[in-house]
Amino acid sequence: MVIIGLRTDSISSKALTSVYSDYTSADDFERPKLGKNWSINFGNVGIVHRSDLGLLSSSGMGLVTWEKLSFGPDQFSEIILPLDISPNMMVQPFVRRSGNDQAPRYGFGWDDEALRWYFKYDGGPQTRILATNTSYSPPVPGDTVRIEVSGTHPVALKGFHNGTLVLEATDAEYNRILDGRPGIAYRLKLGTGATYPAPAVEIWRGGRILIP
Repeated sequence: MVIIGLRTDSISSKALTSVYSDYTSADDFERPKLGKNWSINFGNVGIVHRSDLGLLSSSGMGLVTWEKLSFGPDQFSEIILPLDISPNMMVQPFVRRSGNDQAPRYGFGWDDEALRWYFKYDGGPQTRILATNTSYSPPVPGDTVRIEVSGTHPVALKGFHNGTLVLEATDAEYNRILDGRPGIAYRLKLGTGATYPAPAVEIWRGGRILIP
């Protein structure tokens, strides 16, 4: 089911610091087909068991961008991991993706190969790691992973795991991303496999960031 116009609040881990989120979109993927609200940018991607977003075959990676609504440059993308996710699957909610299939995006997630949380300017020939943190534990099935982006000079990024702020970064480079759409990328660890179809995301939410 796709939900439009659900509003909620979220509190960051910093004391008495509130960031209010306008959940203008959410998707629980409980239907037979992904549908036109998403563009499939890479991989054999679709609905798994009428419940999750995932890989339908061994394409190795999936990438989808939310097309139903645009939110402006200050936005978030949040995912909940399925309880039956493969231990080899790595999932990255992203923000500010625009353009063709090679368009860059800001992604956040846990790298199970390097064993760290990361922010990545991802896609295209100028991919770069913006920040990493090894001090926090990795996500497990059922956990929530969220990225927030705001500003343009510089771009400010925040990454959350189950509501706890685990990573912050800024991007002031000439090719920083000024606007775009949120979405989800996911792939299997190199040299591994999964049982297909392989679930990756239970629920996605995205929308504008409103800072009082």
